[in-house]
Amino acid sequence: MTKPLPDAGGYVTLSSRIAYENPWTRVREERPNGKDGLYGVVERGQFVVILPLGETEDGRPTVTLVNQYRYPIGQRLWEFPMGMWEDRPDAAPETLAAGELQEETG
Repeated sequence: MTKPLPDAGGYVTLSSRIAYENPWTRVREERPNGKDGLYGVVERGQFVVILPLGETEDGRPTVTLVNQYRYPIGQRLWEFPMGMWEDRPDAAPETLAAGELQEETG
């Protein structure tokens, strides 16, 4: 059996387990190099982030943001429109971006 090679940071992952998973996110717990400590690694599926550019009537540039409530931190945040389609993971990025932009901004 060959010994695993270190990653770019010099770590070798000796153990890993999925601690949590849903259609949008997976969290793995890893112990690198057999040392004390635990790393939480968050994995996301394919998603898009859209930068909707426009301009005012007099030609000044605009950017559209959406105001989203984020439950884990209990706050509303201004963000770029973004998302993923769990039921269509094979959708082209351009199709996904257009759909998310429509969904989030009308």
